[in-house]
Amino acid sequence: RPWYPFTYELYQNVIPSAVDGYPYPIKALYIHKGTPILASPAGHAQIEMLRDPKHIPLVIGSDVVIGETTMYADYIFLRYANR
Repeated sequence: RPWYPFTYELYQNVIPSAVDGYPYPIKALYIHKGTPILASPAGHAQIEMLRDPKHIPLVIGSDVVIGETTMYADYIFLRYANR
């Protein structure tokens, strides 16, 4: 990803970079209270990346609801507020 020095730590680059194996391949993706699919202008393309276990074998989500990204997770940890 040659533009990495100019897009340092942009959330929407997490999934495409993992699929490209840049800077290294991953075996699991942990998503905590976020939705990179909605943060990306081309989020619909990232859905297929998350659904293919050849790219990312394990997806774990942690959020207060099952959202647009966590719905594709293999495991979901729902967090409820103490009342």
